[in-house]
Amino acid sequence: MIAVLEILLAGFSILPALADEEPYVHFVKGVMAEQDGKFRQALAHYVSALSEDDFCWTPEGEEEIRQRAIKLAQKIQPPPAIPEKVHRHMARGEAFVESAKDKDGYLKAVREFQNAVNSAPWLADAYYNLGVVQDKAGLYQQAIQSLKLYLFAAPAAPDTRTVRNLIYKIEARQEEAR
Repeated sequence: MIAVLEILLAGFSILPALADEEPYVHFVKGVMAEQDGKFRQALAHYVSALSEDDFCWTPEGEEEIRQRAIKLAQKIQPPPAIPEKVHRHMARGEAFVESAKDKDGYLKAVREFQNAVNSAPWLADAYYNLGVVQDKAGLYQQAIQSLKLYLFAAPAAPDTRTVRNLIYKIEARQEEAR
């Protein structure tokens, strides 16, 4: 079975050592459902692959899953519903930002927005909020990646130039921090 999966996934940057890990299985099922045109089912598998708390994808692998989820969500009509727990995480993240006085306060917000993007990886606003708060917490590389995912999820957003400029500013802060 592992050899079949490796052939199926040739060209993908996701090949963890243990192909029987649950998140990896969800990813494979997502790819198969996507190839069969079952976009909602594929999206659900990608969300499950990202939602495993104790599993760590490579940064490239995680980005690939997020991009696949975003592309799928853009094809699905009507668009996928945003789960209530995502609204909860977004509101809690905003509350932590409002009360943040230091890096630890911003890290609480980061965790909430991260939970939001894991539960709805197609949601552009969650990536934007996550990126802004990661920047405030000094997590510059992650902030840049989150803002790039925002632009990927919302390519026609009216604030595209502003967000690109923010990415450049974060890159400068990252250089200064080194």
